[in-house]
Amino acid sequence: MPRLFLLILAGVLALAGWQWHDRSPLSANLMELVPGTDNDELVVSAEKRMQEPLNREMLVLVGHSDRQKAVELARNLAEQWQSTGLFEKVQWSLQADLPALRTQLLQGRIAMLPTADRTLLIDDPKTFIEQRVQTLFDPFAGFSLVPGQDDWLGLTGRIQNGLPKQGSVEADLASGALVASAEGKSWVLLRSRTRTDAFDMHLPGQVADLLAQARVQASQAGGQLLAASGLLYAADGQKQASREITWVGGGATVGILLLLLLAFRRWSVLLAFVPVVVGMLFARWPALRYSAACTS
Repeated sequence: MPRLFLLILAGVLALAGWQWHDRSPLSANLMELVPGTDNDELVVSAEKRMQEPLNREMLVLVGHSDRQKAVELARNLAEQWQSTGLFEKVQWSLQADLPALRTQLLQGRIAMLPTADRTLLIDDPKTFIEQRVQTLFDPFAGFSLVPGQDDWLGLTGRIQNGLPKQGSVEADLASGALVASAEGKSWVLLRSRTRTDAFDMHLPGQVADLLAQARVQASQAGGQLLAASGLLYAADGQKQASREITWVGGGATVGILLLLLLAFRRWSVLLAFVPVVVGMLFARWPALRYSAACTS
């Protein structure tokens, strides 16, 4: 008998080793159950790269009726979120090389000057100079990347104003933010990337709470926030699952108590449930501490 047992055990171990020699025979990927699914490694890698932004990135639009206030609000939110340690990167402005851009504008200002401005400069230089003088003394004339002492005629400013706009999104060259105009408001794009993905047990809830605080802050400043991310769906799913588990667990507990009372017809039988209550309290204690920490 011992020899037979050892032979069976060796056979089972050999079979397990043969099944695991290439890769794990167990998989949690539900897509493998779909008929005709291609499990090519290149396809799997491409799908993973496509899903990663959904699980780790959050896009936020910060809106305000005042363009500069929208940019300032987006900047403040980016600084606050970056300091929390939840995000790997929070980006609200384009990382442009402004000195190189100024040099390019200065070197090619004649060639890049819009046709209408070039015609005005050639045919009616007096009017061109008058407009330039008005621009210098007008505080609302806009922003130019090149200082006035380096561009007396303001050609670079006219080049900036004459740049084609693709759709409703444009780059604010003063701050580097991407700004869109809609519904009478200016919307600044804020892009954040978390350190872990949406499958982290605590991260989705923390990000959702942080976004809720940001909405309150924006509302107090007269602004509005719109957000999209797989993290928010994960947080909502966690809350819904927690509610369902609470209802199911509570119903099961009440049912057990009723069965005990019906079976023994004594109130003292409920004392048998005391260890279960103590265990439930100890199990819920870390969650209660975490909720209290998040609230404070």
